[in-house]
Amino acid sequence: MAFALAVYRFVDHRRAARALAVAVLLVLARLWQGMQRRVYGVSRMTLPLKTLLPQVPAVAAESAACEVNDRGTDEVEVKGPKVSSVIYQCVAFRIGDFVTYPGNQVGRIVGIDDDGDLFVRTDHGRKAVWYISKCSKALSAGDRVQYPCGEVGTVMEFDEDGDLHVRKDGGATARWYASKTRRLLSVGDKVQYTCGEVATVVGFDCDGDIMVVTPNGRKATWFAQKCLLTPETGSRPPEPTLPPAAEQRRAARELADALNVAINDSDDDL
Repeated sequence: MAFALAVYRFVDHRRAARALAVAVLLVLARLWQGMQRRVYGVSRMTLPLKTLLPQVPAVAAESAACEVNDRGTDEVEVKGPKVSSVIYQCVAFRIGDFVTYPGNQVGRIVGIDDDGDLFVRTDHGRKAVWYISKCSKALSAGDRVQYPCGEVGTVMEFDEDGDLHVRKDGGATARWYASKTRRLLSVGDKVQYTCGEVATVVGFDCDGDIMVVTPNGRKATWFAQKCLLTPETGSRPPEPTLPPAAEQRRAARELADALNVAINDSDDDL
């Protein structure tokens, strides 16, 4: 009986020791887990294998970069917008404008490089880079034009024959023959005042006077009757080479316009 009691007490002491050891190990494991979370930023997930995975940031990387930049401790590189226009000697060249180049070449601006020179697509479909110092503006969309009847409008686009779709000052639209249209002073042109000062046209006020920006950045309004359009910006591009059918349609329309006779503008009747 005494032997059995001794064995029971021995086993009971070992069980208590094991329980105490397990409790101590659990406490140490909890402390170690908390230390890992603080030092390495990991969290313990309740999975069968109890895998430790990195915590997902609460904000996106871009937001974090912006917050760092706001504190002034870092610089975030921001890609600038694409350049759509450039001013050379008070003349504004915009993407989409037509320009002429020495050798009677005509092209349309499709881009601007870092040096301010122009990427163009020529009237033959070839891509080229033209020095801006050798380019002259030609009649383009957005330019102001006048018809022989005295009406004034703004060029919206060109048709397949090279004639103009315009929006008149009253809001109506029309198609005008390019050969009968005179280009007027337009936004982006270089203009000279009677005192000899030059500037770039940026708009027109309600009285028809000209709003300009000088090379040093000063804004002003000049009287239209005292302004002179420089010759290089008022030039007209050479007449485009048209296919025979287009030439025939143009000749037929001009003849009908002169005779005030309505004709069918289809290729079948030419």
